[in-house]
Amino acid sequence: MTNNDHNVVTLEVKFLYQIQSGAGPKREGKAKKEFIHLIASEANEICNQSKKETINVKHVLFALDRLGFDDYRVVAEDVLKDCKEVEVKKRRQSTRLENLGIPEEELLRQQQKLFAMARESNNNGCNFNKRPK
Repeated sequence: MTNNDHNVVTLEVKFLYQIQSGAGPKREGKAKKEFIHLIASEANEICNQSKKETINVKHVLFALDRLGFDDYRVVAEDVLKDCKEVEVKKRRQSTRLENLGIPEEELLRQQQKLFAMARESNNNGCNFNKRPK
């Protein structure tokens, strides 16, 4: 067992012990921070090995596997799927006209005004459809 393996096992045992013992929020928070730091450090190492500059989801999931937190990987993938669904839903909602807060009649009036301005601009400027005399 390498020193790194020993640290991982020690941290995992400490983390699980604190959760099981019903430790207060202060101690539990510290264990969570240590757990997150461990995963982030491992993901950073994986990121550097793959010659990337930014840690992405794949690095974090691989770090969970490498550290032996297979159960957490399944949960993380479920959360990731949920986050992507929420992101897609938000993107769809943000493009819908009914979410603009402007009545449809007003939007139609604004569109007609823009068309009229474009026609006027085209009539005053060069019109390439007319042949020179």
